[in-house]
Amino acid sequence: MPEPNDLESVLTPEELKAGRDRIAAANINNVLHHCRKCDYEWVASHAEACRCGSKNVERIMCWQFPDD
Repeated sequence: MPEPNDLESVLTPEELKAGRDRIAAANINNVLHHCRKCDYEWVASHAEACRCGSKNVERIMCWQFPDD
């Protein structure tokens, strides 16, 4: 796979924009939440407190995980 800086030489501007748009949508809609207090994990589209009431929640964008 090309390095991120090389993508412009491989993709058309339209393809590059479409890919960036998909990542932006994934960031909005698919966020893994992990409670640092009770270790509960869930996926939500907005920041929220854990069911245990803790606001000490780690948020990771789900697109960072492989599909398999």
